[in-house]
Amino acid sequence: MVNPAYYQWYDFLQGMKPTGEAFLHDDGRIQRGGGGDMTPKLLVIDDDRSTALIVARIAETTGFLVKTITNPFEALEAFLEFEPDVVFLDMIMPEKDGIDVLQEILLAGAPGRIVLSSGFGRGYLSQAKELAEFYDKNNVVVLDKPFRREDLVNALRGPNPT
Repeated sequence: MVNPAYYQWYDFLQGMKPTGEAFLHDDGRIQRGGGGDMTPKLLVIDDDRSTALIVARIAETTGFLVKTITNPFEALEAFLEFEPDVVFLDMIMPEKDGIDVLQEILLAGAPGRIVLSSGFGRGYLSQAKELAEFYDKNNVVVLDKPFRREDLVNALRGPNPT
C-alpha cells in the first residue's frame, strides 16, 4: 500500500495550498521546497484509443504531463509507476470494468483527483463515485460522455467535484 503521506502535499486540484515543502501557484504549477516546479501528472485509462488521445491532447494544452493506458489490466502498474496527481477513468471497458480498476487504485493510494467518465448514463458513474466515497475519497468528479472541452478542463483542474 502506498504511504498516505505521499499524497498529502499534492492535493492541489482541490484548490488547497499545502503547508510544508510544496506550494501551489495560481497557474497550477507545484513548487517544492527546493524551488523546482513540478508539472501535474494525469493518467488516462480508457479502452477507446480516440477518447484517450483527445483527453491527453486537451490535458497537455492545459499543462499536464500525460500517460495513456488503453488496456485496463495495465492500469494499476501504470498508476504505481507514473504516480499521477489525477486519474481519468472510463467506467465501461471490456473484460475488466472501471469499478475494478477504481478499487485497485483506491487501495493502492488514491491520487488528488479522480475523474470518472462514461457514455452509458449516470447510474454506473454514481455507483463508482459512491465506492470512492466509501474509501474516504471525496475529490471525485463525474463526467458524462460526450463532454465539452471546458467541462473536461474543469473536471481535471476545478476545485469543486460534482
